[in-house]
Amino acid sequence: MRTALQRECTACRLKGNKTMSNMTKVIIGIVLPFLGTTLGSATVFFLKKEMNSKNENYWLLEAPVSKAIWHMAIPMMLGMSVNMIYNLTDTFL
Repeated sequence: MRTALQRECTACRLKGNKTMSNMTKVIIGIVLPFLGTTLGSATVFFLKKEMNSKNENYWLLEAPVSKAIWHMAIPMMLGMSVNMIYNLTDTFL
């Protein structure tokens, strides 16, 4: 008995749609997380000089709450956006 996914793939092939090979999917699956990790590491490396313990404590102890929330929320939103792009790429490719 064939699953819905197998029937869908067969329908795509009958229509003449080209699908990616498994090797291309593997390469994309390896390269995409590697690029994201490299970008994050480069960001930390180049911003390390600006970060010190006083700066970290400022956002936790002295800054107004609204500023601190935005300062901590923006990197989280960027990370979630990258994760969403990765998941969409993984789903459709």
